Amino acid sequence: QRRVHGEVAQRPHYYAWNRLTKRACARFCRRALLLAHLSHVPFTLYPFPVSRAVLDQAKCLAYDFNTLVHQLSLQPEFIQASLRATAQVDPFTARLLELHAEVTALGVAQPLSLGLMRSDYMVQSSPAAAASSAASLLRQIELNTISCSFLSFASKMPKLHRWADNCTQHSRHNIPSNNPLASAAHAIKLAFKSYCFMCNPRKLSKKRTVMAMIVQPHERNVFDQKGVEYELLKTHKIRTVRLSLLDVAQRAVVDESSKVLSIDGFEVAVVYFRAGYTPNDYTDPLDWVGRRLLEISFSIKCPSISHHLIGAKKMQQVLAQPNVLERFVPAEVCGRLRACFAGLYSLDSGPNLDTAVTSPSTTTTT
Repeated sequence: QRRVHGEVAQRPHYYAWNRLTKRACARFCRRALLLAHLSHVPFTLYPFPVSRAVLDQAKCLAYDFNTLVHQLSLQPEFIQASLRATAQVDPFTARLLELHAEVTALGVAQPLSLGLMRSDYMVQSSPAAAASSAASLLRQIELNTISCSFLSFASKMPKLHRWADNCTQHSRHNIPSNNPLASAAHAIKLAFKSYCFMCNPRKLSKKRTVMAMIVQPHERNVFDQKGVEYELLKTHKIRTVRLSLLDVAQRAVVDESSKVLSIDGFEVAVVYFRAGYTPNDYTDPLDWVGRRLLEISFSIKCPSISHHLIGAKKMQQVLAQPNVLERFVPAEVCGRLRACFAGLYSLDSGPNLDTAVTSPSTTTTT
């Protein structure tokens, strides 16, 4: 039995090497040739079972959170006020807030923005309701508004789990289809078409119009990102250029009057951030110059600087406070959102800190 189980466990590893590969690390040899040490992404041998009710709840919450982020992005004063205290102790947040304030003061060049967001949850089980469909409840860990990764890999995981299931010679799981890669590519296509429609009087040439994917130098997750690039080209005939923030600063031009962003003679319709979310992406002052060029341009950003800031952990804690959600979404939506909040408190002195100390099992601190 141990031998058979070992063989069954090993087969998905070969599957993953074939379809779910990333760089484990990278280094340069003396001739400056990049040598990549590869590893497959982490995965479970079998899928984690959840009830249909939990899955439906997650799908419903995705729309609710997307709506909330959009409504918040239209309130620059609220964003500034919510993150002001964080900016006093975090230089990275402070720099992002400065850029947000500058973009707001200049007037947002592009009224459209694209959100590709992922909400991370844990499933909380209720022993008292073990026999009912309400036994498992989602508790939100965080909302990611920038550089949501593994679109390509997540689209392949159902096939891996079905394949692993078949290796046992009897199917035990009902594995639903999941294709976030196609959905994300479709959303980018809609943004791309919207940009072209807005520029119609200029008779924009699609062959000279591209999506710019902002990436880290020596990106480890390049294969997942390439999946987005290939899907856009294969399905929607949209070309992609990969650029670091430093590349943007050195090669990009923003027209002073139209705010059109050009890279090496190609007009950029959509800017898709897969970098720029960590201070490590801004090691050179020119990196901030590149980020500013992108934000003040007419290109549709995914995400905009507003969307980026709304994903801050502090913002999650602010939204969990009483009577805040009601300012932005209807009461019915507020009820669904609050039901998945885990209880977030600041460690600032006061009653929140007292609650965190006395009830640590029900508290998430920020």
